[in-house]
Order: sequence, then C-alpha cells, then structure tokens
Amino acid sequence: MTTGGDKTARVWEAATGNPVGTPLRHDATVYRAAFSPEGSRIVTVSANSPGRIWDVASGKPLGQPLGEWRYITRAAFSPDGRWLVTGSNGSTARIWETALYLATPPQWLPRFLTTVSGREISADGAEGAVSEEKRQLARDELMSTSDDGSEWQRIMRWYFSNPRTRTISPNSSAPITEHIAREIDWAVSKPKGVAAARLREVVEEAYRLNSTHPLIHFALAAFEPDPVAADFLCDYGIKRLPADSAICEKAADLLTQQERPQKALEAVRKSAADDPVPEWAEEISRSAPVTDIGNLWAQNRKAEALAAYRSFLGTNPSPAILAKARRCFSRTRWNVTWFPSEVDPREHPDAWRADAAKPEAVTADQPALDFKYGMSGPKALKLTPELTARGPGRENFGMIARAKVILPAGRWRFALRSDDGSRLIVNGKPLIESWVHQEATTKTGDFKQAADGPVDLVVEYFQMDGWAELQLLLEPLFE
Repeated sequence: MTTGGDKTARVWEAATGNPVGTPLRHDATVYRAAFSPEGSRIVTVSANSPGRIWDVASGKPLGQPLGEWRYITRAAFSPDGRWLVTGSNGSTARIWETALYLATPPQWLPRFLTTVSGREISADGAEGAVSEEKRQLARDELMSTSDDGSEWQRIMRWYFSNPRTRTISPNSSAPITEHIAREIDWAVSKPKGVAAARLREVVEEAYRLNSTHPLIHFALAAFEPDPVAADFLCDYGIKRLPADSAICEKAADLLTQQERPQKALEAVRKSAADDPVPEWAEEISRSAPVTDIGNLWAQNRKAEALAAYRSFLGTNPSPAILAKARRCFSRTRWNVTWFPSEVDPREHPDAWRADAAKPEAVTADQPALDFKYGMSGPKALKLTPELTARGPGRENFGMIARAKVILPAGRWRFALRSDDGSRLIVNGKPLIESWVHQEATTKTGDFKQAADGPVDLVVEYFQMDGWAELQLLLEPLFE
C-alpha cells in the first residue's frame, strides 16, 4: 500500500510490483492508509478532509466519510475489524463502528427493510407506500421472534427500541443519553486546540441523535452566532426543563458560561419552585450585574456602564465573573473583511492590503473581534452564509476590521491576542504592533481619551499556517 501527493492511495502486489485495481482517489494529499485485519478494507487519511473506508476488491468507498471531522492524522482498525480509532491534531480521538455483517441474512430481513423504509414492491413490480398500521403489525411480529443472539437480531431489536434511551449503536453498550451528555460537556468546555466550528459539529451531531435531550438547546446556543437565535434556543430549553435539580443545575451552569445569569436563575427555579436557591446559584446571581453593564454599554449609556462597572469592582467579584465583565466593553459594530492572500504581509504590507479589495474578499458586520479559527479558517466559523460559501481557507488569509466606538474620557487598555500577526491602529496611529509569524501571543496598549467622543479603530491580522486566532479586548482603567 502506498500513499502520496498525487492524491491517491494504491494497492500493489508484493511479488510482482504490479498495481492491484484502480487508485483510491482523493481531493488532497493522502497521508496514511491501513488494511483491516481481514484484508478486505482500507482506511485512508488525507489532507483537509475526513477519513474514508474503501473496499479493496472494487476500489470504491464504503459508506459515508467519517463524519464532518477534519484533519484526521491517524487511523487504525481494531484486531477484530469491528472498530476504527482515529486521532487528529485537534486534540481529539474517536472510535467508529465498522462491523461487517457477514452472516447469512435471515428470512425476515426483507420484511424488516420494508418496515424500516415504509416502502414495498408488489408482485407486479410496482413500488408503493406501506401503511402505518401494517408497519406497526410487522414490527410487533418481528419483535416477537425468538432472539438467537445473532448480529441481525441485535440490529433489528436496536432499531425498534426507544431512540431516546437506546445505546448509540447496536454493538455499543453506551446509552445514548450518557453519550450526548459527554459530548455536550466536552464541546462547551471549548478545549484548547479545537476550533469552534468543530465543537459546533459535535453538538449538532448530538442534536441529530436526540433532539429532545434537556440540555441540547443550551449547548446549541453556545455556538450560535446570531444573538436573537441564541436567546430563543435558551428560552426554549428553559421551558422544556424537567423538575430535576441535577439537570436544572447543569442547565444553569451552561447558561452561566454563556454570560446569561438571569436565564441561569430561571433554570435554577425550574427545579422546584419552593426550594431555596442553593449556594452555588448565589454565585450566578452575583454575576447578574455583568448583564446590566453589557446592556448599558450596548445602549450607548457609557457613563452609566462605567459607573456600574466601578461599583461592581467594589463587590470583590471572582476572577471568572470579572473577566466576563471586562468583555462587555469590547462589543461594538465591527466591519470585517476576510480575504485570501499569497503576499507576505511583513515584506509587502501595501500589496497585502490591496488583496482586501479584490472580488475574492468577503465582508460582514460582527459584534466583536473574537475569532478562534483553529485549524479550519474563517469559512468554518459559519458566521454568515457568504463567508461559509466562499470565505478563505485555513492558511494564507488576511483580515481587516474597522470600527468607530464612543469612549468616555479616561484611560483605556486594549489587549490584542493573535496567531499569527496583528496590529491595532487607534485614530490613525499604531498602538499595538505584533506583525510577526508567531504562536498565540497577547500584547496590550494603553490609550488616553482626552474627552468623550468617537475613536477610530483598525485591526489588521494575517494568518500564514498552523493554528489561527484573533481577539481584541478593551477595558477602562480607573485611577
């Protein structure tokens, strides 16, 4: 077996050196390939695409690609060939079911398939729908057959079991509810090294498994870029919460992470109306002023927001809540342009900026500069339909963002974090310069606003290769 930059994997006869079958064609360089233990299948790993399993005899792919995951770097079959483990450079490993059902199909299989599909072929060859009553009768009869412990019986009984409580697959022992809870916990923890788009895919996959899970809408809200849609998801999730203190506590925790303290308190109160608010919920209530600060700032009531923030500092808030409060001042209307560029911005900045005016560029308004591109690039963030459809890829792209923010008089501190290079220009003058190829680095710059009024901000950012992120924060400094 060989792989290479010609975007193919090939099987060769060891004795003669002749190729066996047709090349296994991919869309990018194929990094690795491995045979299954029985030798009838091959798993391949290629650049910027999911892994695939192939049939050796026909040279055709078996089933769908391995989910929506990107940047799989390793793959191997289990000794019995039933499972496949993959690893990625996004700090994740996954196990996939790849079992081959080689036993002779049972006589009841055609009826099972008809029941599942809801379609049947009559004696004269015509296709037609199967009535719901007939499907239910067939289901009951199939379930009444004796369980001989075969793989086919296991598949049939799994399929007809409750989709909300069954295991994640016929050969798994993991209940689907536990699986979804683990996926939600992992995704919303936003582990370092994993792009936000990939975490969102995990939550969306969990939603497809069980759209009625009591926590799934809160998890979806955590990755929803539209604030109105995110609020709707949270409100819908709260209405559906059961009177279960453990679930309500978890919902409140998810809402607190999303800086929604008032909604978190609503979730707490859903557990039992007459119970006192537990101690852990008191911390949530103490974070409520953060929402007030953010609302005042967004309503352009800047002096009131600063006064609320100063009063908030006097309550000795925890570091986590203080960090949330500081982010309130970073939200404004940014006009952001993303564009592909093969120009080295360190050597030819003017030519690099000119690429932002070309037709390939995509522009959109954003409420903040906080983009964790990871290994996926702007289009994978799914911020707007246009950016998703034709935004730049994960390497060699630039971003220029402009905003006009009204700042009260006083001292302000900007914090610019980026991988790779970035710079902040305030009122036409450079304030933070980090225009180098680098790992994620944070630099700060202080700015004195002489009087209340507008401040012009420009952030320039370039990405060459590897991990990518950009974040700009702003906070007031009090004497």
